[in-house]
Amino acid sequence: YGPGDAWAAGALVLYLGVMAVAVGYLAPRYRSAAEAAGRSDGEGYAAAIRGVNRVGPFVAAAVLATVVLMVLKPG
Repeated sequence: YGPGDAWAAGALVLYLGVMAVAVGYLAPRYRSAAEAAGRSDGEGYAAAIRGVNRVGPFVAAAVLATVVLMVLKPG
């Protein structure tokens, strides 16, 4: 198998996308939510976690698609 295989390239792109979103978007939001929770700031927590709740399902779907591609190796 190699990066020339469409399923491998697709899985790699999905994986890199998931990592970029996790590090660049989700981690800072979780940090902000934790800080707001530590200050007992309900509004700040809700604002920080709102984006996580919107993006999280897409990240989970991308992880699932990556697993499917890596297990089934279609094509």
